[in-house]
Amino acid sequence: MNIISSSVTSLDLRSEDLGFDHESNNVDRLTFYSLFCLPSLTSLLIRDIRSWRGLQGHPSECLRQASTSNITCLNFPNSVPADRGLAEVLSWPKALRSYYHEAVPDEDNHYGPFTNFLSGAAFIDALNTQRETLEEFFLYTLDDASGSAWEALVDFSRFTGLRRLGISREYLTFSKADARATQKANPPISAGLPPRLEELQIEMPGDEFFECYFEGEWRPDSSSIESGEIIEWLCDIARNKKSNYTELKRVVIWRSRGTYPEWVNIEQCCGYDQIKKAFKESKIQITWMDCAVGELFSAS
Repeated sequence: MNIISSSVTSLDLRSEDLGFDHESNNVDRLTFYSLFCLPSLTSLLIRDIRSWRGLQGHPSECLRQASTSNITCLNFPNSVPADRGLAEVLSWPKALRSYYHEAVPDEDNHYGPFTNFLSGAAFIDALNTQRETLEEFFLYTLDDASGSAWEALVDFSRFTGLRRLGISREYLTFSKADARATQKANPPISAGLPPRLEELQIEMPGDEFFECYFEGEWRPDSSSIESGEIIEWLCDIARNKKSNYTELKRVVIWRSRGTYPEWVNIEQCCGYDQIKKAFKESKIQITWMDCAVGELFSAS
């Protein structure tokens, strides 16, 4: 890695810049940690990290390096889901404020042979040291050929500073069909949202049209979401604003499809009037977007 000035405040790097070993899928831990030691560095973006192997250190080393970095903004595009190595990295910043994580399979639709990923709940636990300072968190995760990277809901209700959240629907609530099939508890979607939330972006499957979630509309056989179920989720969010997250002002329903933004008008769908009424009464703006990159992701 080339010498980096100690006065730099922002870095945009690729894994190759850190000597990423494509043979072993390893990132050198000392090189990686040295970036976090740069005294003026507050924003770090590293693309194409395809493994977090090699970043987990000895327990005594972990304790010594926790809360030592001045970095407040972390961004990992075109990466893989978190494992214990990344969990340790997330403990290094003193006060992380913004975190973006994009997990995308490779060209063979796999995350590679070195996969020992954390569950959704364990990933959120790894962020626990940042729960009072983290203000925005965006997680974009595509399933690989083996199925879902996470199979459990995540709870953000303890993240007292979190204001902007972008995450897949399946990590906020199970569909009724999935809940029945797995016999897992399925609390209301509002129960897992942070108390100071202002903007929420919910990612829906890219291969399903928004209209198929409403009564009387065509639905693909592969969809596990029953007609009208999305009405229940969204009305639950709106009706619990006063008790759970009084500052919520905007919800974006997004699916990653197409290249150019398209604002979808589904007000004619059966049952949409319930959503419209609940959001109007709660003074929350709702937007439906069909585009390559979610609006809140673009603004981060």
